[in-house]
Amino acid sequence: MVAPLGLIFMIQWMLLFAPVCGGWRCTDLEMPDSPIRNLTLNRRKMEMSWVSSMNFTEYSCSVNAGDGEIKIKVKDTTCMFERNMAPPLHNGANFSVTAVNINTTYSSICTFIPQGMPGTAITNFSCVIYNVSLMNCTWHAGRDAPGDTQYFLYWQNSGEEEERECELYVKDENGRHTGCQFQNVMIKDTTTYFMVNGSSKDSLIRFHDEYIELYTIERLTPPLNVTASCTGYPQGCIIEWQEPLTSHVENKNCFQYEINIQNKNRVKWPHDGSAGSGTRALPLLQPQAPSKSCHILAGS
Repeated sequence: MVAPLGLIFMIQWMLLFAPVCGGWRCTDLEMPDSPIRNLTLNRRKMEMSWVSSMNFTEYSCSVNAGDGEIKIKVKDTTCMFERNMAPPLHNGANFSVTAVNINTTYSSICTFIPQGMPGTAITNFSCVIYNVSLMNCTWHAGRDAPGDTQYFLYWQNSGEEEERECELYVKDENGRHTGCQFQNVMIKDTTTYFMVNGSSKDSLIRFHDEYIELYTIERLTPPLNVTASCTGYPQGCIIEWQEPLTSHVENKNCFQYEINIQNKNRVKWPHDGSAGSGTRALPLLQPQAPSKSCHILAGS
C-alpha cells in the first residue's frame, strides 16, 4: 500500500522535530506509595518538575549521567541544573527527587532514555573559535545512520535564550551536513549548549549534545606589532609587542607569551616564557650576532 503524500510529510516532520520538543516525561519508576509523582523534564533548560501530595520543607534533586552524581536542594517542586554543572544527556541519565518527613524518606526516580537508533548519532564533534569572532564546528555521521540522514545543529548560550540553528552548514559531496560556520560569536562567561539531531525517512536519529565553555576552544591571534631592537653587546635586544585581539580578555595579565628565537648560524639563543608583559630584553650571545628570526606565541 502506498502512503499518502501528506502522511509521508507528517512522518518526516515528526522525525525532525520530535527530539527538539522542550518537555519530556521520564520513564516512570516511582515507588507506589511515594507522594512525589509525575516527574517531568525540560531537557533544554535542564529543569525538572513534579507534583507532591505532601508538604515538604526541602527536596533533594539529583542527576546521574554516568560521570558522577550531581545533587541540589530546593524548597519547591522545581529544580534546575545550571549549565556549569549539567551533564549531556545523549547517553541517557537517571533523575531522582527525595524528601524527608518525620524520619520517613520518600523518593521518585525517572530515567531519561534518548530516542533514536544506536549508532545514528554524530561522532567526533568539535568546535574552534578563531579570528576573534568566527567559529567552526565539525562532526562525522553516525556509523549506522541511513544514507538519507540529514543533521542539524542548534546552540544556546544560556537557558534563558532561544535556541538558534546553524545558519551556514558545511556539506559533504552528498549534501549531508558535516559542520557549521558561525560569525559574530561572542565569548561570554557562560557555558554554551550544543545539540546535533537528525532526520531520516527510515529511522529515528539519536541526538548528540555537549556543554562547552567557549574560551577553552579559542585559538588566539598572534601578538600585534612585534618589533625587535638590538643595540649591541652587552645591552642585548629589546623585543616589544601588543597583546593579541580577543573579544573577552580585559586583563592583559591573563596572557602568557612564549618567545622562540632562531639563529640562522644555529647558535642557541635563550628561551623566555613570560606572562602579562609586552617587553623583554634578551642578552646577545656575542658582540656581532648573526641575523635571526623571532616567533612569539600567546596563550591565555
